[in-house]
Order: sequence, then structure tokens, then C-alpha cells
Amino acid sequence: MVRSRILVLGALGASQIALPLRAQDYPSEPLRVQARAPASSPVAIGRFLTENGGVLSQAQAAAVREDLFAHITFRLRRAFAQTGHQYPTPTDSVLAGLFQLASRAGAVGARAVANSMLPGLVAPEELPRDSGLTLSYEAPEFRLRDERLGWELSFPFYFMISAVSRQTLADGNAYAVVMLSTLDAPNAPPDTASSQATVLVVAAAIPASALAAFWSPRLAVQLSQAPSPSSRADGLYFTGTDSSARLRKELLVLPSGSGAVGIAYIGLEGTFQSNRPHYIEVLHRLRTRAVPSN
Repeated sequence: MVRSRILVLGALGASQIALPLRAQDYPSEPLRVQARAPASSPVAIGRFLTENGGVLSQAQAAAVREDLFAHITFRLRRAFAQTGHQYPTPTDSVLAGLFQLASRAGAVGARAVANSMLPGLVAPEELPRDSGLTLSYEAPEFRLRDERLGWELSFPFYFMISAVSRQTLADGNAYAVVMLSTLDAPNAPPDTASSQATVLVVAAAIPASALAAFWSPRLAVQLSQAPSPSSRADGLYFTGTDSSARLRKELLVLPSGSGAVGIAYIGLEGTFQSNRPHYIEVLHRLRTRAVPSN
């Protein structure tokens, strides 16, 4: 997801953080990427949100969130270079403040992350009731569940949850639609900007073949003969490129307990490759289960 920069970040608290480490970390390669610090100011975001937070357009709010997560990415990479740890130190109150600001800008899940660092700072939030999904957070990862269709997806706390909804689309089926954004990473030359890659999750109470038939042309991907990045043998794997936009795309469709779930990965050259280890790990952490019939 390509970002348009605007001013961000504000005065942050100085409380302690306690994020536990997990025995099995997410891949560290995306945290080793060399990237420049965001150009935006750490002071301006608080003022900007205070002055405009109640009247931000959707585009403005999205740009603020993306800029905040660029700062989160930069801080995590700097800490990883210094400590070798993927997760915050107990004294990184700045990171807690960044997530607090992200929650003010409407980032889904950011409240839960901030609250885990500074208990009582902000109240937990719920997903839209009509989405049919539940979101929980146990540091350092989120778990997204669909009890009706029988699937569960885990992803790291530094993924930005861009959108969660349930939509009835052109094929007449109701889909749970979730958009996640990866760490910020430089695009490949000659593009000098940076961007986030997108992980798109779609699920419906239909066979995997039907979900694939509907989504593969919309994402402009084709059935691939290459090995699937998933360890499961029951998936349909698609890939595609858009040379003019310098985009790469993948889609894996798997049967779930009472339907199917598709997980697509889309990114510009450069950030696509940098963040792909996280996409593959998310695929490995997808869980499906049988759903009892009523």
C-alpha cells in the first residue's frame, strides 16, 4: 500500500512497557532492512490530531495511520539492530505512544497494543458487529477468528489493520474482508519512496474453488505451477504481476471449516520481497477447524 506523506506524531508519555517475548518469533529478515527515518515530525501528529481528529476525511486518516506505522517500523528496526529482539524493551514508552496516537487516528487494534504496554491507557475495542469476526491480542500477536466459518489467523502486533468489514459482492456471497499492512520498506529503484505491502483476507461460506474463481480475476492472478508457500496440500495458489505499476501479487485459497478463506499478498517491487517472509509465516499460522452443523 503506497503512502502519501503528511505531518505526524506528538508528545509521548514516559511510562514503562512490558511486552513478553515469544519462544517462536516471526521472521526477522523484514526487520533487518535498511530504511531511512520518516521525514515527518514526532511532535506534529498530536497537535494535528487534536486540532483535526474529529473531522479527518478517510483519506487523511489513512495517511496519518500509514505515517505512524512508518515511525513504528523505523523504531522497531532500530531497536532490533541494537538488541536483536523483535519486541519492545521495557523502557520504550515512545512506541506505546505511537500506538496510542494510531488508535486516535482510527487504527483497528492499536488500542489493544497500547493498552498492553500501558495498562488502562485506552479501552479495548471491538470489531464491527456485522463482520462476524473477533479480534484478540496477546502480546506480541493478534488473533483474528471467524467462528462461523472455522478459521483463525495470527499476525504480529506491528501489522496495521487497515479495514475489517462484511460485504455482499457481485457473486451474491457475503464475504468477511480484512486488509492488513506489513512493515514499511523501501521500494525498488528507481522508486525512491517507501511503502507497505498489503495482506488481504477474504472468507465466505462457499467452496474454495468458487472463492478462487471469483477473486483470482479481480486480483489479476493466475493459477501457478510453482510450489505453494503453504505447508498445506489442499490449497489453490495463484501469482501475478503488474509491470506498469511494478506490483507483485500472490493468492492462496484454502478450505475452512464451513467455507473457504483466501489470503492475498500485494506489494510494490522492493517492499514485496522485503516483507514476504512475514506473509509466508502468516500462512503457516492459519488454522482451520470443523464447524458443527446446526
